[in-house]
Amino acid sequence: MKKILIVEDEEADLKPYELPKFATSKPEAIPLSKSTAGSIGLHILVPLLIVLCVSCGIGAKLQKVQNLQYKESNRIKALQQELKAFSEINLQENDIIVVPRQTKFPNTYFFSSYDDHRIAMCLMLLDQQIQDIHIDNVECVQKSYPNFWEEYKKMK
Repeated sequence: MKKILIVEDEEADLKPYELPKFATSKPEAIPLSKSTAGSIGLHILVPLLIVLCVSCGIGAKLQKVQNLQYKESNRIKALQQELKAFSEINLQENDIIVVPRQTKFPNTYFFSSYDDHRIAMCLMLLDQQIQDIHIDNVECVQKSYPNFWEEYKKMK
């Protein structure tokens, strides 16, 4: 069964998620709040969760994430643009809805980092699906994780 992830803030009530038309069975909701995410901010996890959902073909509703529009790039628009071949990512009020397309990933793909370190790092997670990934301005990761590319290569 495909799971639908729900990201909420600490104060929000966990509400049942209405299943989109692509879902065929009741989802398992995985609440993620400031307390369950630990000391890292939820805004750091959202781009990562979006790319993981697209890579794994998992639909998601990520709630109260409008602040992603005001980071190094508009992370919502950046991910919408870069992942549009593989998914539909919609912003509805303060929520993001991720609807993966049932498509075969290409062997080679070119992405833009939007000069945003988190966009560049999370797009690399698609290397499980795309054999040859090219990302422009990979040096932008120097801002937060100067050794990211060396560490990433060690994990492969």
